[in-house]
Amino acid sequence: MTPPALRALYLAEWAERCAVHLRKSTATDWAVLHRARELVDAFREGTIIHERQQTLLQSFLVSPNPGMNSVVGQPRPSTTIPTLPDQEEHVLAEEFRRYAWNCARQAVPVALFGDSVKVSPDLDDWRTAAALVRVEHTVIHPLLGSPRAEHLMLTEATQKALREYFSLYDFGRRLHTDGFHTRFDAHVGGINKALKWITNRATTVLDRASIAAFSRAIGAQTPVDEELRTAYFERYWEAAAACRYEFWQHEIAFEEWQALVPVIKWAGSAASRTASVWKKLFETHLKRFEYTLNQVGSVNLLLNLAYRWDRAAQGGRAGARRPLDHRAGSPGAGHPLSRRLRSADGDGP
Repeated sequence: MTPPALRALYLAEWAERCAVHLRKSTATDWAVLHRARELVDAFREGTIIHERQQTLLQSFLVSPNPGMNSVVGQPRPSTTIPTLPDQEEHVLAEEFRRYAWNCARQAVPVALFGDSVKVSPDLDDWRTAAALVRVEHTVIHPLLGSPRAEHLMLTEATQKALREYFSLYDFGRRLHTDGFHTRFDAHVGGINKALKWITNRATTVLDRASIAAFSRAIGAQTPVDEELRTAYFERYWEAAAACRYEFWQHEIAFEEWQALVPVIKWAGSAASRTASVWKKLFETHLKRFEYTLNQVGSVNLLLNLAYRWDRAAQGGRAGARRPLDHRAGSPGAGHPLSRRLRSADGDGP
């Protein structure tokens, strides 16, 4: 008969697979919803849209970082209009970005906006369109009536970048008007709630398989096979890390260590096996517990469990009660497990 601890491990693994399947099945919806929500937020707050911002700056021949000139006082190809200093182009790009946002806020027609950004010193059509935008939608064009308009021209690349920027802001406006953000919150909240419920169930189930109960089951029910037993421990670490089950919080009483003799003898029969049992946890899964292992007390509980196991496997007294502090300069700092934990913790060698 399969021991309860192993059944709990199998059930926890199944529950976590359900969570993974739910994440995968909703990944596309999640990405689309988040992207749409970002556009709604950008419209509401008037913030930049990063990929459009990069395209806009490149169309102005401006480096994304102010002060790093990409064009230094040379005429643009196919025109005699001199290039503006880099900082002025940054200012102009920002003025037109905000113009696109304000036009989207006021529901300016796409065609009218497009005509208003066809800026050229020898054309008046853009001035007519800009004046119409100001009169009908109360949005002021950055160059309308400005002396700068006499020597500035927006290239086709810049016009396209501004139209695309406007389109995304306008899309965000329509989503916001339709109340998308409230439905988004409800949908994402439902996904998060389902994932949390599954993960909590996995944690509850795995709680029945404490490290002591699991180790006893491994010692009593599995053949003395290094690869098989090591694989079981790796599955235990994986399940614990996946559902954030803090197995080290269940301290093993001194008397309970005696029931772990079969596994301790197996682990102590070869130095490599002691390392292999804990290797996967310390090298692969430890980072997934960062949310709790930044607390010294929690770290020491985990380290003491590993330390006691290590002492028992090396033939020492199982369940020694003396605590081991992993921090640099402490009495236990020189132990190999302390060094490994500090290394995984980013706390030095």
